Parts: sequence; structure tokens; C-alpha cells
Amino acid sequence: MKTSQWLGYLGLWPFILFVFYPGLVNKILAISPLQGFIFYSAIILSFLSGTLWKKHTLAKNTHSQFAAITFSLLAYLCLLIPFNLSIIFLPFAYIALLITEYLLGNDEEQSENNQYFKMRVILTFIVSALHVVALIRWIS
Repeated sequence: MKTSQWLGYLGLWPFILFVFYPGLVNKILAISPLQGFIFYSAIILSFLSGTLWKKHTLAKNTHSQFAAITFSLLAYLCLLIPFNLSIIFLPFAYIALLITEYLLGNDEEQSENNQYFKMRVILTFIVSALHVVALIRWIS
């Protein structure tokens, strides 16, 4: 497994800690587990949107830069709206980013892109599922 894959899966741990170990989070941080979950999710969405910037050299137009900025701004917006809306909106944004990244992909490095995209599909599914668990746990 490549370092990027290890780091990708390692990035799941804060989501897991916020959802399944809120008591630990309450003892360590000065924010609620829900706030921490939303903040971390928005930061990761913004970080992932940065991967679209590298695609600007691959695309014949500027769609990738506009997409990157749009997803970053959407992530920031999720910090400003009520948490019950953010926790619903964020998994859809992750899925939309994944689809956008796929559509802007490059066929020249197919095997490298396939490994990365498989990892992104798995991580997006897990993160989206954790958002559903968080929604059930904190909003209902």
C-alpha cells in the first residue's frame, strides 16, 4: 500500500473518534464532538478539492480550477450554516467532488488513477456513512 493510501485511511480516524468516542473528545477539546466533526469534514472537503488544481494542466479548459474553488467555498459555507444542515450537505458534496474528479481525470496515467480512484470511492463511501451515523446520533 502506498503512503498516500495509508494517509487517506488514516484521515478517517478523526471522523471515527468524533462519532464513536464523543466523551473522549469532550475531555480533550473545547468544542462539541458535532462541531469537531463538521469542522474536520469541511477542512477535508476543502483539502480534497485542492486535488482538482493539479488537473488544470490536464484539462483543455479551466473547469478544474472553478470546481476546486467552488468545493472549497462550499466547505467554508458549511462552517457558517446550522450544523444540522451541514451534516446533511457535506456527504453530498463529497460525492459530487468524487464525480467531478472522475470526470476531469486523465487517461494517460490510467493504472495510477485507478488505484487512487478506488481508494477515493471507498473513503467517500465510509465518510458519507459516518455522516449518516453522526446525523442519527446528534440531530435526531
